[in-house]
Amino acid sequence: MHRFGNSLAPLIYAAMLVALPVIVIPFTGIVPELQKGILVGFVLGGALCVLSLQLLLSRAIEVPRSLFAYLGAPLVLVAGVSAYISGISGTPLWGMGFEWGSFGSLVLFAFSIALGFSVSHHMALLLLRFFTAIVVLTAYASAALLTFAPEVISGSTLAGAWPDLSFLIGAASLVSLALTYYEEGYFLRIAQGALSILALAAFFLFFETVAASVLAGVLIAIAIFLGIRSEGDFAQRIPLLFVASAAFVLALLALGVRGPGLSIQSVGRPSLFVTEIVAVPGVLSTLPHTLLGTGPGTFAATWDRHRPVEFNATPVWNSGVDSAYSGVLTLLTTLGLLGLLSFLLWPFSVVAHLASRFAHGHSVVFLASAACALFSSLSLLFFPGGLPLFLIGALVTGFLFRFGKEDAVFRPSGLFARIMVACVCGILSLLFLWVSTHQFAAALYHARGITELSIDIRKASVSLEKAAGTWSTSTYERDASRALFLDGLAIASKSTEDREAIRTQVDKALRLADKSVKTDPRDVNAWLSRGVLYIQLVPDGPESSAQNAKESLEKAQALGPTRPDVLYIRAALEVRLGDEAKAREYLEQALKLKPDYADALELLQSIKELP
Repeated sequence: MHRFGNSLAPLIYAAMLVALPVIVIPFTGIVPELQKGILVGFVLGGALCVLSLQLLLSRAIEVPRSLFAYLGAPLVLVAGVSAYISGISGTPLWGMGFEWGSFGSLVLFAFSIALGFSVSHHMALLLLRFFTAIVVLTAYASAALLTFAPEVISGSTLAGAWPDLSFLIGAASLVSLALTYYEEGYFLRIAQGALSILALAAFFLFFETVAASVLAGVLIAIAIFLGIRSEGDFAQRIPLLFVASAAFVLALLALGVRGPGLSIQSVGRPSLFVTEIVAVPGVLSTLPHTLLGTGPGTFAATWDRHRPVEFNATPVWNSGVDSAYSGVLTLLTTLGLLGLLSFLLWPFSVVAHLASRFAHGHSVVFLASAACALFSSLSLLFFPGGLPLFLIGALVTGFLFRFGKEDAVFRPSGLFARIMVACVCGILSLLFLWVSTHQFAAALYHARGITELSIDIRKASVSLEKAAGTWSTSTYERDASRALFLDGLAIASKSTEDREAIRTQVDKALRLADKSVKTDPRDVNAWLSRGVLYIQLVPDGPESSAQNAKESLEKAQALGPTRPDVLYIRAALEVRLGDEAKAREYLEQALKLKPDYADALELLQSIKELP
């Protein structure tokens, strides 16, 4: 017999997961969060392929019977029901790159728990050590690059590690502290102690207030718990270490340090005030949305459907603790109340399992896993989650349950059972490889097209059209639509005689605009973009152009009632149709929402000057 933990599959996946913070592809220009998810999805497909081959080669694998009732199952179940109720399929189901909050990321979460439950004690210890070392290396290597070679980080995927870095350092600090007194041998003990000091000291350079607050709270809780359970020299020394570390983090908070010591661009988040205005009405619009959310897409996509562009320049955006852009809002918006409750099973079950296990003693690997899992789950509740922390938390949660309770196993050792399981693993492998490969190609085409927009509109339209054809998303389709339309205008500006080329580009642009609103009917920007395209065909284009533009803008206004830009564009349509009175009415409504709206003021002034 060969346990799942001794196969190559979990080793490949786990190695990718713990090394993810330093795996970068700086030359592609793909959004970092998409890139991380695509890489993990691809590796999961490869790991399942290896597992399928091992089964076909008569290597039986043990699977815990209770595995399917563990923490990943409720989230995946709610996400599946939410997708069915919402009628969402394809890209919104998987995201543009397995971003945290998508159905694909929840599948990865469940798989990570399964992996953690399956590995041996020795492998779990090795992975915990490796995780600590790689995070410390990432922190100081990034600090060195930022100090001595900022041009290397600027615009590269490495820059995308900043939002996650403080939280990864916090998780690694907890793991390192728990392992410090466990290591056998003088060299290992010194090395682990040095890693503990370096990991905590990294907060001087990279720490987010929320990460430091959660870290201090978890450190103090563990110190109190271990102090109560102290039964010897080993257990007595651990609380002192955690108390000293908690005092260190609390001192940072008391000094009022509000972010990284190095000059890293902070990411603004919408405040609770903005969220109440924009997102909450969408969640509370119907009972199904309240219970099951708007579908298992990502919060970034959901927020983009509602967000007024003008809020970007107002003080209601911040990067502090009062930010409403958190794991709570992500799950509540995309998976509803049931999804949020399913997610809350994670921290509650970790605490319950920790308490029950300590009644019968504990291992240091178990303590490190519990601390890291608790920190990860709490961090994701109070701050926008990153895929590395999410999956690392799932992995160590698997460790926690694996070493807290032995479980009966299912052994597919018979030929028929092995072939069936191998076929399932093979199909899943092909699915994940196909999805991640297409996502990567589309993201690459899209990044290239966006870069080329200001240089060569013809090349940009070709790249963006390929992106939309490779992986269908409303974002890719509306960007390709705009580029193709601009290319048609560019051809017309050079020569109006090439009517066939102009018509071809305009027709493709309109088809993609129509497709973008079908791909995601709740994407306000897709409807707005479609309306703008049809406005430009009024009055010289097809007779239906005005009606299509009006319908698109009405839908955009219904989805984003607080967006003044929608009202401004509706006014522009009325100007084209010759109804200045109606245009003035829309402009006045837009100015009520945003009194300093320069474009609306300019258009209103031009209408007043008309004879």
